[in-house]
Amino acid sequence: MPFAICCLLFATCSLMMNTSLMHVEGTTHLWFRP
Repeated sequence: MPFAICCLLFATCSLMMNTSLMHVEGTTHLWFRP
């Protein structure tokens, strides 16, 4: 597997993880707002 594809895959995974984490955090704030 070429290095560029590896980098792209890692960046995509990182972005998706970050997005899902932000989404979960936002949902948690919505549900557990005081």
